[in-house]
Amino acid sequence: MGACDAVGPAVAPPAADEPTPAPPPKLPPTPAPEPGEVAPPAAKVAPPTRANSGLLTIWVPYEAKVYINDHETTTTGSRRKYVSYGLKPGLTYKYVIRAEVEREGELVEQTKTVHLAAGEREGVAFGFNPLPAEGLASTP
Repeated sequence: MGACDAVGPAVAPPAADEPTPAPPPKLPPTPAPEPGEVAPPAAKVAPPTRANSGLLTIWVPYEAKVYINDHETTTTGSRRKYVSYGLKPGLTYKYVIRAEVEREGELVEQTKTVHLAAGEREGVAFGFNPLPAEGLASTP
């Protein structure tokens, strides 16, 4: 699987205007076992499933920097995939995606917003293509 096909790191659900799940309750620390005792097994955490995660696919120019909710991502390529775990069914999460590229020596950025719910897949594309001005009608 190429770098542009790889699923990127997990994206934390945003803390924005949309409802977000509460963090899991903090459990008291487990005391260290006495010498010669066997430590109790660690608590099992439910693995991520389609029912509690969402997939976000972003298409950008290969060299673009991508930020999700102001956090810079580290994946590269023209198609980037991110999984957001811990989504609560019935809630919608807001992701603000900003892409930056350098064009003719200047930094150009575009921002788009995507709403994602548990079990959903959403995608967003950034073009950064200059609009042709030659040959277009203009108003006097």
